[in-house]
Amino acid sequence: MKTAAQQDVAHKINTLGSKVDTTAEETMAGIGAASQKHIGDLLELHEKNMVASADIQRRKKLADDAFARRFDDVLKKHNASNYVQS
Repeated sequence: MKTAAQQDVAHKINTLGSKVDTTAEETMAGIGAASQKHIGDLLELHEKNMVASADIQRRKKLADDAFARRFDDVLKKHNASNYVQS
């Protein structure tokens, strides 16, 4: 009788342990999926930020080039009028 009772308890412990393992596995899988989704969202956001940054840098270069051309023209006119003695 004692052996049968011990086997019954062992079976119940095993069944409960299996349920706990399954629940833990499902929970961890859910956490992993949520983490991967969040990381994917962050990577996509980073890409958008980099595209925007590249556009800003492109427009800055155009403005810098335009200024350099204007400054060069003004400097040449200034020097041609001998305002500055070398």
